Order: sequence, then C-alpha cells, then structure tokens
Amino acid sequence: SWSRYGLIDGIVAMPFKTKDILPIVFKENSKLKWLHSVSSGVDAFMLPEILKRKDLVLTNAREVYADGVAEFAMSAILAWYKNHSRLFELKANREWVRETNRRVAGQKLVIVGYGDIGYYLAKMAEQFGIEVIGVKRNPTQIADHARALCSRVVGIDQVEEVMAEADIVCGILPQTVHTNDFFNYERLSKMKNTAMFINVGRGNSVDEQALCELLRDEKIAFAALDVFKTEPLPEDSPLFGLENLMYSPHSGNIHEDMWESGLGIMEQNLNAFVNDTHFASPVEKEKGY
Repeated sequence: SWSRYGLIDGIVAMPFKTKDILPIVFKENSKLKWLHSVSSGVDAFMLPEILKRKDLVLTNAREVYADGVAEFAMSAILAWYKNHSRLFELKANREWVRETNRRVAGQKLVIVGYGDIGYYLAKMAEQFGIEVIGVKRNPTQIADHARALCSRVVGIDQVEEVMAEADIVCGILPQTVHTNDFFNYERLSKMKNTAMFINVGRGNSVDEQALCELLRDEKIAFAALDVFKTEPLPEDSPLFGLENLMYSPHSGNIHEDMWESGLGIMEQNLNAFVNDTHFASPVEKEKGY
C-alpha cells in the first residue's frame, strides 16, 4: 500500500505501469502535485484523475529522445535513397554490380507534427540539402529557430496539399483522440507513387491496413515504421511480408546514454518542483502532449 509512505507530492512513473499504479496513488493521496513520465509519450497518463486536476503538473522526457528518433528517421531516408538493402544483397551474393542510386539533395520532406523531434530532423535534413515543410496544429506557435529551418510551416488544414507535393512524409504525431488513423487511405493516397512514408510518432496515427494496400499496389514507393498499433507486432501482420517496408521494433528512441539523459531532465523538473520554478518539460494535458 502506498499509504505507508505518507502523503506523496510527486511521482516518477513508467508509462506502461501508469494505468495500474496511478488510480491507487490518487485514491490514497489527494495532494499529488507533480507527475513525471520517463517517456516522451504521455497517452497512458490521460486518466480522468489527472485531467480534472488543474493544479497537477505533468512533465515528460521528450528532449531525451528527440534527437535519437530524428536520427532513425534520417537514417531510414538515406537507407532507401542509397539502396542499402541492395548493397547487402550484393555482398551476400559476392557480386560486383555498379548501379545508380539517388541523391537526397533537392528532395522535399513534409514533417507532420513539427515539434522537438521534427526540429532535430529538419536540422539534419538541411545539411543534406532537403527542403522541409512543417505541419503544425497551430503554425503560429513555433520558435523562430525552428521556423527558420522550413521553407514554410502550415496548419493541419493544409496537410493533404503538402503531402501531395512531398518526396518524403514523416509522421511525428502524439497519441490523442484526434490522431487516431490520421494517416488513413484518403490522406496517404494523396502522396506521389514515388514518395516515402515514415512514422516515428505514435502507432495509432496510421491506418496500417490502408498503408499495406498502398505499398502493395506501389502507390507509395517505400515506408519506414518505428511504431505500431499493436506492439510487439503480431507474427501474422501483413507488414512483415512487404518488401518495400523497413521497420524498427519501437527502438528508434533507444540510445546508449538515454537513461543518463533521462535522469538529467528528471532532475531539472524535480528542482523546479521543489523550488517552485518553471518546469523544463511541461505537458499541456488538454492537448495530450
């Protein structure tokens, strides 16, 4: 029982344990004031007990994973454009075949959900000469340094228009009720049949059946996924059978110093909580991210 520890003011929780732990904590501690997620995603924290408490601060570790996830997305772009799978095939067959690959310079990347991860991805893309278009729920709420990396930043109402222009579409949407199947057949079918689709946000945002169909029919050329609706991905998932798809078992956010970095951001938030100053990574509970 949590009651043996006395009243709890703050708690650090693992997202996959949250829905089991927090109702018990709230039942026995009405004065909880701060919650910290060691993950960037906070969908597991969107419980009625949390949402109705205006005085309860929720923070997360989004800055810990942003650059690593962006690196995964960038590596997927390079792997496809430079045909790395073909290079491994040639090596396995002991063949020496010189073939043409494509340049990433001059390509157009649309980032849907232009936040922290999108910013790091845009920084990398700029170095390769890739044009970036950012898509944000509120395109006016963006820092100058992030806007400067984009040729333009548009609202969600223009997402289909810019997806139709894109050579690469990268989804980085949070998990909320508004993002379920955001990338459905209608939206994904707007993409060029030579384009690449990436998802490093949340698995709920992609209609996987629709994506499978479009990849199978070669209406989208290639996809790279780090997240899925059901994890682990079931063995009978049709995604495994697609030659024009690469996947990561939700490991794009895992890097060798993530726990040390995670402790750093947690310490910053803890100090803010103790000293009643500004938190380093507050979450807008109303938005879900």
